[in-house]
Amino acid sequence: MKAALYTRVSTDIQAEEGFSLDAQLSRLRAYCESQAWEIYDIYTDEGESAKNLQRPGLQRMMAHIQEHHLDIVLVYRLDRLTRNVVDLHNFIQELEKHNVSFKSATEVFDTTSAMGRLFITIVAALAQWERENLGERVRMGQVEKIQQGKRTGAHAPFGYRYEGGELVPDGPAAQLVQDIFAKYLQGWGTMRLLRWLNDTTDPKLTPISGRWSQNTLRYLLDNDVYAGYVRYGFGSRSKGETIIEPGDHQPLIDKATWKHIQKLRQKKKSSPSRSGTGSYPLTGVLRCGRCGAPMIGKAKGHKTGRRYYMCSERNSSRTCDLPYIREFILNAMIRKEIQNIYEEQDNIDKPKRMELKNLKQSMDSKLEEIERRRSRWKDAFEEGLIEAVEMRERLDALQEQELELRAQREPVAKEIDYSEVELKLLKSFSRIWQEANMHEKKQVVNLLVRSITVYSVTQVSIAFA
Repeated sequence: MKAALYTRVSTDIQAEEGFSLDAQLSRLRAYCESQAWEIYDIYTDEGESAKNLQRPGLQRMMAHIQEHHLDIVLVYRLDRLTRNVVDLHNFIQELEKHNVSFKSATEVFDTTSAMGRLFITIVAALAQWERENLGERVRMGQVEKIQQGKRTGAHAPFGYRYEGGELVPDGPAAQLVQDIFAKYLQGWGTMRLLRWLNDTTDPKLTPISGRWSQNTLRYLLDNDVYAGYVRYGFGSRSKGETIIEPGDHQPLIDKATWKHIQKLRQKKKSSPSRSGTGSYPLTGVLRCGRCGAPMIGKAKGHKTGRRYYMCSERNSSRTCDLPYIREFILNAMIRKEIQNIYEEQDNIDKPKRMELKNLKQSMDSKLEEIERRRSRWKDAFEEGLIEAVEMRERLDALQEQELELRAQREPVAKEIDYSEVELKLLKSFSRIWQEANMHEKKQVVNLLVRSITVYSVTQVSIAFA
């Protein structure tokens, strides 16, 4: 059985008797010897706390677990690995996924025995209880705060700032909020408001408002904090529970004005939309290359019914200058780009693909050499040829080399990692596109493509799934 020995000390307890790296390692080696386990590698985190699992040595061990090099993870004590029951539960689940056992040398935590598995089951139940209990405590605390008229949000909404923990109006920004509500009452729509708010030539607006989007403006118009209320449960995690209470902060608009504006907002929201994107197969993956917003489909002209894709920010706020792009032009660009990708992959085959495979094999050989060098340094330590401090320095240097090499290997592996199915789809994409219906086109796009960024009527960039 191949064992991973994991040791850790944090800076504040490194000198404590019985917890030094050498003391932990000595105990773990003795335990492996008593069980006739083969020590595959030693993973050490020096000066690292147990607050989370993001530690270099632990992450290197996790990589070896995922590569199926290990059979069991051995620690001196459970708190050397983690002090968080949820982290422990997640760690054990990851081990189980790769058929790796877990054992504490000085405690009953042991997934190789019935009693140990019982304790792990208890840990899982405790982890679930802790998650639910924490959520309930947070919810109760937030509800209590709302009932006291306090706001639970982390950031002050635009127009306010925190002063001594209390919301207070923020000068020019507060005045701008009042102007927005006043103009909306006068009949200004959101598109007109956005053009005004994003007018870079207005010296009164530029220093305080920045760039406004449709979502930002809608959030402001629907936020009852400006009428003097505080709320809980407005977001998606509220499980249907919404609590609104009078706040103890100064409102920027009176309640009568707020109620009138919400009636106007509700009336506009209930109006049917005149356009949709359901019949546009590229929506969902298209992104504007100039502002980063999603792109939508839109038909122009009742008689001609010309179909376009356009930036959603240009459609809503007029703050983006990406031009409308005819659907057939964009389809042609994408078909050409995908054909180019296929031809590149097809041409990689002989010399290039072989070169990349050789490069990947070379990197794999270097990774194996790093493992051999680790073993030699550990052998030298066991024979008393080097001190523990020197061994840790050597192992840390090898760990840095391994992480850098794995980072270089990943893009090379991906470049030659197209499956046969994906290559066939790339090859026949143009034919499929011509014959498929809208729903089928969308399925093919979602299967092959993660995102398509449109920079102009002649330039697109495709990120494949």
